[in-house]
Amino acid sequence: MKKLTVNEQEELFAQDCKLINLRYEYSGFTGTEKWAIITELSEEALWDKYPDVISRYTPFILLSMAQGEVISESHRNNDKYEKRSKRTIDVYGYEDDIFEQFHPKSIAPFIDPFDKAEEEQIEEEKEKLRQLELSKVRQALSMLQPVQRERLLK
Repeated sequence: MKKLTVNEQEELFAQDCKLINLRYEYSGFTGTEKWAIITELSEEALWDKYPDVISRYTPFILLSMAQGEVISESHRNNDKYEKRSKRTIDVYGYEDDIFEQFHPKSIAPFIDPFDKAEEEQIEEEKEKLRQLELSKVRQALSMLQPVQRERLLK
């Protein structure tokens, strides 16, 4: 069997295999492998058929065509979703409860009358306690000698 040139190996490799740059494809990838090769060939067959090409992509991860199809389908679905969301977004935001995000001043907050009455009652009780404490302080001040009261106030 005659040895193929590098150009011939590259052409045949492109027909048999698909390459994925893992660092580009998956941000935050920290593995030692930089490439994934999608093919039905085994690693030994790759080294036999395309030694000059494979040496450029070493170390690599070998994936089957089925795994490659899952990755491609995921990319197609993500692309489809992005295009659909760009086409269907409502600039005024009337759907999907995003109107409030674009127009926060248009929201009238719901005020529960029971909660409001309870808060008012709590505030009234706090004010009564404050008045009671003030009266106690005034009463204690009135019991002091004039010289003591003057020193305390100073």
